[in-house]
Amino acid sequence: MKNDFKDLIVFIGPPGAGKGSLSQLCTSQFGWMQLSTGFLCRKHIAEQTPIGKQIDFSMKSGKLVDDALIVQMVEEWLVAHASEYHGIILDGFPRTVTQAQALAALLSKKVPFCRLNVVRLTACDTTIVERLASRFVCENKDCQKVYSVADGALQPHKMGKCDDCSSSLVRRSDDHFIRIMDIQ
Repeated sequence: MKNDFKDLIVFIGPPGAGKGSLSQLCTSQFGWMQLSTGFLCRKHIAEQTPIGKQIDFSMKSGKLVDDALIVQMVEEWLVAHASEYHGIILDGFPRTVTQAQALAALLSKKVPFCRLNVVRLTACDTTIVERLASRFVCENKDCQKVYSVADGALQPHKMGKCDDCSSSLVRRSDDHFIRIMDIQ
């Protein structure tokens, strides 16, 4: 009997462990889809959907987006599109216990043909600091490809420009605290 399961993949690990880089590699090499909750939020806001209006209000109020909204948004996408892909990387989901519980319920009730795979990435502190200190991302919110000025395999072809969309490369806001230190 043919295996018709679709794989949902969640990479977990500390910042700089390689989740984004591995996601990029899997999408380019295997044709997997990277489902980013950040991208979905921006899409819903831009399209002024009911979910988007609620997300926009939460963000403008300085609040975290409610788990129920994030779950609803991901559920709608998975129900509509999961069957189109062999593998889907969940980027930014689940982030909370509530979201993880909702994902388990979703898999059993609405997309039982999806199989969850959780991959834990680890790296030593020295490696993480080095990676974060050299990490840059595409500023285009629809792209956000990850680059490293220290790793030849992850360097852009043209310094300071994204290989995919030619937008400028910037430091992530959460990487600005990294100081390059002499770690021995």
